[in-house]
Amino acid sequence: MKKSGCFVVLCAVTAALPVMFSPVANAAPAPPPASSQAAYKVSGPFSSNNLSVYLIHGAEKLKGQKILTVEEALRDKQVVVEETSNVNELRVRNLSGSVVFFQSGDIVRGGKQDRAVQYDMLLPPKAESVPIPVFCVEHGRWQQRGAETASSFGISDNQLVGKELKLAAKRSGDQSAVWQGVSNYQSKMSRNIGSSVCAPASPSSLELTMEHQNVKSATNEHLSKLAKVADGQSDVIGYAYSVNGKLNSADVYASSELFHKLWPKLLKSSAAEAVSDQVKGTPCAAPSAKEVLKFLADEPDRKAEVNKLQTKESGMSEQEGGKSLLYKTRWFNAPRAVQILDGRPSIHDQRDFDVVHSNYIAK
Repeated sequence: MKKSGCFVVLCAVTAALPVMFSPVANAAPAPPPASSQAAYKVSGPFSSNNLSVYLIHGAEKLKGQKILTVEEALRDKQVVVEETSNVNELRVRNLSGSVVFFQSGDIVRGGKQDRAVQYDMLLPPKAESVPIPVFCVEHGRWQQRGAETASSFGISDNQLVGKELKLAAKRSGDQSAVWQGVSNYQSKMSRNIGSSVCAPASPSSLELTMEHQNVKSATNEHLSKLAKVADGQSDVIGYAYSVNGKLNSADVYASSELFHKLWPKLLKSSAAEAVSDQVKGTPCAAPSAKEVLKFLADEPDRKAEVNKLQTKESGMSEQEGGKSLLYKTRWFNAPRAVQILDGRPSIHDQRDFDVVHSNYIAK
């Protein structure tokens, strides 16, 4: 892996899934649900112009287990993300009594440069000064910006946008490729919007581009139509999406609560990708729910898992198939699901019970 003055780490993601339909205001009508032999269902497509999303429904594997997202943990001052002056490594402290989930692609704003988390990681309660691998998503700045703090990071409202950037981070591990991916995204977005999306305060900052008023205006149509598609559905544990009629990625979680907390950030990234990649005047029929299920199915030629990051609490791995890459994030201390058998509680030895997040990326 190529990096800039740092080390690399590893993590994992997994799941295979199906469909269910529930009409939602402002969303395009979805066809009848598709199903498979798995215990999952997929509803959709819910479409907005060239972006279509699909909801993945399944069983709750972490019922009663509270996991904080880095976004809420920073907001509530339950986690501290500290600058190290190493472009590719930060250190984190968990002040809470709950596990904190850092997802690959999460952008943390502040410090000497905005950074994006390289791999998924679960931070245990009260953890002290744990290193976390990151990539810079702001080329050039190396000092305090405005009223922000140069020694720490205070916000995580956005994620990396698009397959190019996501794979540059967690597959290639290449800082130069990440910088190039940011530049490419800004160029495409500026072209499709018709005006610059680079912020004067730091033109190379992906974070400031995501918060640029021109980008917010351009993505608002997608967000207003799709933001509520999962409302009131406690069995939704993930989503998949397509751009320009092509399946792009899917994210599946062990907890419906965790998915719902992450959903606004996930949709925001998908909407930004759809706007930047839109080819105006080109029709784009959305794939069917059955096609999404096929995308999520295990590929017979999928290679063995390769560790990307491993800590005492969690690990992330990568599996390559002919049509997609699968990342699985395992929580080593995850509680096994308990079933009542013959009137007695019994530990259910379910496959991949410890997988907290599965990320599928189409090749």
